[in-house]
Parts: sequence; structure tokens; C-alpha cells
Amino acid sequence: MGTKAFDLAETISDLLKRIDEGRKIVRETQNVSDKFWRVHANREKAAQLVNELLLKAVPPDEPAQSQAKAELARQVSERQRLTDKSNRLWRQFTEPYAFFLSSFSKHLSLLLERLPLKPEWDVYRQAVGRLGVGDRGSWTDPPANAALETLEMRLREMLDLAVRTQRGQIPRVEPFPTPDGATWKDVSITFISDLRVQIAVLGVTDTRNYAEMGFADNRGGKGLKPTAAWACLRQLAENAGTVERPKGFKSNRIQLEKQIQSVRSRLRKLFQVNDDPFEPFRAVKAYKARFSAKCADSYSY
Repeated sequence: MGTKAFDLAETISDLLKRIDEGRKIVRETQNVSDKFWRVHANREKAAQLVNELLLKAVPPDEPAQSQAKAELARQVSERQRLTDKSNRLWRQFTEPYAFFLSSFSKHLSLLLERLPLKPEWDVYRQAVGRLGVGDRGSWTDPPANAALETLEMRLREMLDLAVRTQRGQIPRVEPFPTPDGATWKDVSITFISDLRVQIAVLGVTDTRNYAEMGFADNRGGKGLKPTAAWACLRQLAENAGTVERPKGFKSNRIQLEKQIQSVRSRLRKLFQVNDDPFEPFRAVKAYKARFSAKCADSYSY
């Protein structure tokens, strides 16, 4: 059985998704970290108390000797109990992240090894290779350093470059994991750049570029490019979810209606919500989205 062919855009996209996975692991183990440090502090106190008991002068009479030995045994037992508990918590705290980071680093290295040997990729090969994201602080919220945020930004740039330069078949679009019962009012699409959006539906989030959203066109023999419907969706976001009746509406109506229909069809397939994602045009005299469409602060026109 042959191995799966290396797909550059798919590999970069997978790494971006795994960054979210890593942040989730760090977030979910934070409470274990807090417990560990509390137990660790109590263990240190217990160890200090054992040392004090060992150095403490005990009267020579038998009752005092027996009482001192019993107290020492009790404190040694407590110290051992806290040591075992702190060791167990330490494993719970570090092992999930260590296992994830090992796999993530391996796949990131593989990506750098397999980047195209072309000038436009050299800058990413060098820039990403210098980033160190092994520090757990890179993955916390808020992060202790900007290494992971920088890596995420570079990977998004690389993904956009891979999609733009990819020729031939348009990548297969994976439906968004829309929660059951979600309606269009639960869908939020935020443009973070000309070619990439942040999606949120009832707590489920993802970042995708236009090709991963199903808005790619490969006609013309110049590789993938956004469709006219993508420009229409971006216009909706720039205008808070509404496209007003344009000047010369009668002459532009067919073109605009075709773009809206294309947006409607692609979003239905992506989110698997059958209702119309737009309000009836006649009711509001404009194309108004039932979903949230907006631009992030980082988006520049």
C-alpha cells in the first residue's frame, strides 16, 4: 500500500489546527499545574519539619523518646505521601504537552524540509526555523512570549502562498463541524486578512482561507485565486453584513444576484444549514446576512 502523497497546503493547514489543539492542552492542564504547586509547597514544608524533628533534642526518658519517634514517623509518612502526589500531578501536568510538542515539532521540521526549493519559500524556511515554541509559556493565554503567535502568522502566510501557487485541482472543501441545531444567527465569519477568515459557531472555531471555504477558482491557468463570490463575501464583512442597493442597480442586478447566489450556495455546503443565509431582498431593499459578517481589527482594506 502506497503512502499518502505530501500535500503542502494540507500540511500547513493541519499545523495551524494543531496549534489550537496545543493551546487547549495547556489550558486544560493549567488547573493541574496549580494543584501541583500547592502540593509541592506543602511537601517542602513537610520536608522542613522532618529535618527539624531529626535535629530536635529529645529528653532521655522513654515516654518522650516514644512520642518523638511516633511524630517523626508520622511526618516522614506525610512527606512521602505529598511527594508521591506531587510526582503524579507533575506527570499529569507535563506528559500531555510533552507528547503533543514532540509530535508537533516533528511535523513542523518535516514541513520545512519539504518546502519548495524556490526563492519565495526561502524566507519562510529561515524565519520559521529560528522560532522556538518549545517553551510552555508560548502556548498559554496570554502568552509569556510571542514565538507561537509569530509562528501562527507565518504559517498563515505560507498557506496563502501555497494556495495561490497551487495549480490544477481545487482542494476538497471540508464541511465546517457545525453543531446540531445551529442556525445562521449562530454563525460568525470574521475577515482577518484579504484571504483568511476566523469562523465561530456555538463555541466551535476555526481559521480558513478562501480555498478552504470553497471560494477558489483555478480557471485561466495561473493557479488558484479567489472567486467573485469571495469578493462579495468580503464586501459584506466590510459593511457589517449588508450590501446596499448599488447605483445603477438595474444594470448591475444580474451580476450582484449571481454573486449573492454563489455565496449562498457555498455557505450552505460549508455549514450544512439549509435555511437561506440572507434576509429576503424585497423586505429590506438590500442583501442583509443572517449570519455575522465583519472584519477584525487586524484586517486592513
